[in-house]
Amino acid sequence: MSISLVLILLLWAAPLLTALAAGGLATWLGCELNEGSSHPCILFGSDIGETLYTLGVLGWLSIIGIPFAAIALVIWAIIALVLNRRSVG
Repeated sequence: MSISLVLILLLWAAPLLTALAAGGLATWLGCELNEGSSHPCILFGSDIGETLYTLGVLGWLSIIGIPFAAIALVIWAIIALVLNRRSVG
């Protein structure tokens, strides 16, 4: 049961975590990263600016995912409560 709770939270947080990782990498490389447009960013001789831009914008999905995660958590809590009541009684 706890694995399903972790999966629900991870699916909600994954876009946010990728956006934070993209921001951290861009900062570490000294590149500009914003949701307005992609900017050149060189890593090991390759431009990863477009990839960082995509990962950065992906963070907005975590905001869209809040209602879905909340619904999933409520359903999870109801199922956990029902299963707990059955095992006790």
